[in-house]
Amino acid sequence: MKLFALICPNGLGHFKRVVGVLHALSELESALEVSLLAPAGARERLRGWAKLAHPEWNWHFFPEGVKGVRWELEAEAYRDGSLLSWESLLEDLPAFQEAKVVLSDNLAGVLAHRPDAVLSGNFLWSDVLEKAYPAEAAVQEFVRRERVLLEKHRPPMLCVERLAMPSVRALTEAVGLGFFAQGKRMPEKKIRPATQTRIAILGGGTGKARELLLQAVSDLAKAGFSSLLTAGDLLAEARKAGCAKAEPFGFAPEDFHAAELVICRPGVGTLTDCVQAGTPVLAVYEAGNVEMEYLGRRIEELGLGIDVAQGKVLPAVLEALRDKNLRRYHSCLREQPLDGIEGAARFLLDRLRA
Repeated sequence: MKLFALICPNGLGHFKRVVGVLHALSELESALEVSLLAPAGARERLRGWAKLAHPEWNWHFFPEGVKGVRWELEAEAYRDGSLLSWESLLEDLPAFQEAKVVLSDNLAGVLAHRPDAVLSGNFLWSDVLEKAYPAEAAVQEFVRRERVLLEKHRPPMLCVERLAMPSVRALTEAVGLGFFAQGKRMPEKKIRPATQTRIAILGGGTGKARELLLQAVSDLAKAGFSSLLTAGDLLAEARKAGCAKAEPFGFAPEDFHAAELVICRPGVGTLTDCVQAGTPVLAVYEAGNVEMEYLGRRIEELGLGIDVAQGKVLPAVLEALRDKNLRRYHSCLREQPLDGIEGAARFLLDRLRA
């Protein structure tokens, strides 16, 4: 049984989701032959992750300089043709053509080469890029092509039932599943005294909400919060800005569980970690991003936290930390299903055996 997986080279969330599914699928089917086209940087950053310990998997990587479909801070960055040109890589991969099933995480362009491909993800790039850069010709060309492919082939798309954007439901045969948690639900959280409050401030791979999150670190430090956790260049910039109380965040399930709140740009991967840990979310993100706006609304509708958007973080933190609100968030977080990886693996196994 041959399966080829294609992973969008935009952050770690896509990579972790697909690897988690393939790991679960490999446990269900010992005769599975897996090949992947993936971002090398993501694999390197997660080196040592137990779910990558499959020496029989056949890895291919996006060459250095091939950007693919991704978020950029400026519209001009898309004028190099890279939104479409990455697809030429598929022509040189026999494993892609020979696979019984092709899984493509958030890259609908694969349908031009394998109309039978299965997609995965919770948003469509054509939806979010169209709204972000409506006047950029390269983006609009990409949008038109993706829409044509989706309308012609209407592929199945593995998604989180409670987070998938309306465009996923409108343009694909959405396969709604639980959150794609990489492990078991963490123990039920207790409400700690305010003096022990631990707050994580997390950015994500795009850097788009960086200034908002850096301001949040500064405001909370000035307000006397003594245990702030963040990472990477956000941590370095926070310390440079005089926030000596900022500490490194580890990103293990235990780190999410140990925090009382997570303030973040609410990518689905981070939201999944928070749901698994039972930790409430304060969503902070840039204006004009329809995916983030949708996820921010869903966070509040599902009772998982507060949609701060571009607002002031400190008042939201004080509101979220009220005992009655924490109890409500903890209850709602524990109600969310975490079986997305298992459900996706079973769906793919059925396709392989068909």
